[in-house]
Amino acid sequence: MKIKLLEKGDKSIRFEIKDTTPAFVNALRRSISNVKIMAVDYVEVKKNTSTMYNETIAHRLGLIPLTFEPGSYVETKNCKCEGVGCDKCSVKLALKVIGPANVYASNIASTDETVKPADKNILITKLIEDQEIDFEATVKLGNAKQHARWQAAIAGYQYFPKVKMNDGCDLCGVCIKKCQKKLLEEVKGGKKVELNEPYKCDLCNNCAKSCPKSVLAIEGDPTKIIMTVESVSGLSPKEIITQAAENLKEQLGELREKLKD
Repeated sequence: MKIKLLEKGDKSIRFEIKDTTPAFVNALRRSISNVKIMAVDYVEVKKNTSTMYNETIAHRLGLIPLTFEPGSYVETKNCKCEGVGCDKCSVKLALKVIGPANVYASNIASTDETVKPADKNILITKLIEDQEIDFEATVKLGNAKQHARWQAAIAGYQYFPKVKMNDGCDLCGVCIKKCQKKLLEEVKGGKKVELNEPYKCDLCNNCAKSCPKSVLAIEGDPTKIIMTVESVSGLSPKEIITQAAENLKEQLGELREKLKD
């Protein structure tokens, strides 16, 4: 198996996996749901005279991505406090704003400076004159299998595109014109076309459908897969992929041990 990095940013990563199978890549994708992140689990609304219901405010808070140091907290169910809540398994957030004002994630105060909104510009609500919002929220560790608020990333993959043609092509050029991304071009010295930037092809097959002689097809290679991971949490894409791979390795190790029995 070979890995080729295609794109890397603060919030997303795109890479190519060669000599693989769809089953393995899908297992890696599904393993991301086991990656643990911090998110608001419970909200105590002390006062809310805004136009938004308490439930709506709580829902918005639960979906705000939070930064944190991986490994610094444990799940409540595994904590020595036995679910009561302590500084080993939970963090408190607080917010109190009196209008007129726009209430942003930046207004939230935390008992742990490492656990805070990843984006301070997220709008929570708007307050007019004399309206007030005052709440305290409890942040806990969890994964996406428990609830969507603990979803670490959005992940997807596609097969690497390859051009298939037969000898009936007369280079009429219709397929080249129909490609909306302008990815097809003629191959010099031969009656065929190729993809000039295959990583941008989304396998729409508009070019193949437009071929008058039906001699062109864009097929996916299941042994060469392009995977994209976009973080929607406080973790970087690199950390998410690393943890997902470790989770998958751990699960396979457990299976191997069970088979030995």
